[in-house]
Order: sequence, then C-alpha cells, then structure tokens
Amino acid sequence: MKTLTTLALAALAGAGIGALSVERIHAQSAKPPAAYYVVELDVTNEDIYSKQWSPKAETTSTSSPPGANPTPI
Repeated sequence: MKTLTTLALAALAGAGIGALSVERIHAQSAKPPAAYYVVELDVTNEDIYSKQWSPKAETTSTSSPPGANPTPI
C-alpha cells in the first residue's frame, strides 16, 4: 500500500511540474511564428471559378488575425 501511495504522489508531482513548465514555456512566446499560404490553381471552367470560388478565395487571403500583416504577391 505504501508503494501505491508513493507512486500516486510521484505521478501527481510530475503532472504538476509538467503543467507549470508548459505554462512557463507558453508565456515566453512573444509572437506567433510567420506562416505562408501558397496556392497554385489550374482553372478549367472560368465562369464557375469567377462566380463561386474567386470571391471566397479573396476573403480568405485578406482576412487575418489582429496584428498580422498579409502581403499579396
């Protein structure tokens, strides 16, 4: 029974130390890493693309989280 109690306390202590470590590492990140969104399209039906997909693609590429600075190429 003593071994089981010792094992349970060790597991709880390890989980607590791990949680504190993760929180500390998370707090050190100043800004999110840069991300790139690259798309290559081969349009076979221009009418459908321009009516249905082009407006959605434009809003996707221009919407960004606060503080981000998207740069179209």
